[in-house]
This record gives sequence, C-alpha cells and structure tokens, in this order.
Amino acid sequence: MHAAQLCSRGVDTVSAEDSVLVAAQRMHDHVVGSLVVLRGKEPVGIVTDRDLAVRVVAQGRNPAEVTVQEVMSQPLVTVSPEDSLLEVTRVMAQTPCRRLVVISPEGDMVGVISLDDVWNHVAQVLWGCHGVLEAERPSALAKK
Repeated sequence: MHAAQLCSRGVDTVSAEDSVLVAAQRMHDHVVGSLVVLRGKEPVGIVTDRDLAVRVVAQGRNPAEVTVQEVMSQPLVTVSPEDSLLEVTRVMAQTPCRRLVVISPEGDMVGVISLDDVWNHVAQVLWGCHGVLEAERPSALAKK
C-alpha cells in the first residue's frame, strides 16, 4: 500500500494571508478539521481546528485579525505518492504531524494522508485476518 492509494484527494485549502475567521468558516462549511495552507499555489503548512482553539481562542485573540500564517503548523511535512505505508508511519512517528501532504515528484499536491487513514487501513487488514483465523478454527473446520 502506498501513500497515493490511502490519501484523501479532495483537499480543502486556505490562503496563508486569510484570517483565522475565514479558515474556521471554511472548516465549518466543508465539515473538516484541517486545511492545507497555500502561499500562492504552493502548500506551506497546515492549520487545524486545534491550532485555532489553542493559538487563537485560548489566548483571547480576535480571529478576524489573526492571519492563518501566524497560527499554522509548519514546516509542512510531506511524503511522495510512492512512499509505503511503513514510510508514512515512520514519518508520522518522527514528527508531531498527524497529517502529511502527498506531493508528486513534479511538485503537485496529490492529497493528504492522516493518521486516521492509516488506522482505518490497518483495521481493515486486521479484520480480514480475523476472518481467516475464524475460518481456520478447528470448530469451524469440523462443521465443513
């Protein structure tokens, strides 16, 4: 399994110059907890609902006056579409990032792969193994 196969491709974005209020409204409208931050067309960071809560609301800052670039998580941590699931999890373990942006060799944003994407895949694999184990139990074989 590779990053390109697991990532979400419909990536929601926000401009680094936009206000936190704009970012929060976009998260609400798109029902997401994070946005890739762009400077022009280049992805430069990620802003999460937690960033907004901790770096703006908890500090009593005005969301209409704070820009996304002031509170985004950076530098942006990326993986390539061909990176294996093992490599993706290694990068996540070595950084504080739960979301990685998948960037093609040409520099295009392919998608975002999250820790939830990884866990969902692992759960599906484990559930499949469970079915195999159940089918091979002596009691199941005796019924055949």
